[in-house]
Amino acid sequence: MATDNDDILQRLRLARAAKEKKLPPPKKPGKPPQRNTPLKKSGKPKGRSERMRGVISALRPLYDAFMKDKEECEIKSPVCTGRAECVHHIEGRGIKVILDQSKWKASCSACNGYVESKDAEAKEKGYKRSKLSKNNPEVK
Repeated sequence: MATDNDDILQRLRLARAAKEKKLPPPKKPGKPPQRNTPLKKSGKPKGRSERMRGVISALRPLYDAFMKDKEECEIKSPVCTGRAECVHHIEGRGIKVILDQSKWKASCSACNGYVESKDAEAKEKGYKRSKLSKNNPEVK
């Protein structure tokens, strides 16, 4: 019986040794310790202007009316899901261009994200334009 008890005790010691936490490697001399302190915020976070909040609140009914007769995605990127789900703004979302429906395209969420991530390709195909670009005929 003594052999069985010794065997059990040996297994317990091995199990406890495996559970012990490993100590971190010793710190190199000469480096100051790093502190995990949060970054200081510089003032209040910037919010939307009162005018922009009004424009955005007016967009929902306009989006609904625009998307009512659009069932298919107009962008048709390689990741397209086919069904139009949202409005893509060709010239961004500035106050002067956000309400202009001639600069909107019905798109699926996948295409909208694709256009934002593939900037050069989107500009080449006409799905993204700079509102300040010389190539834009509407900028004078």
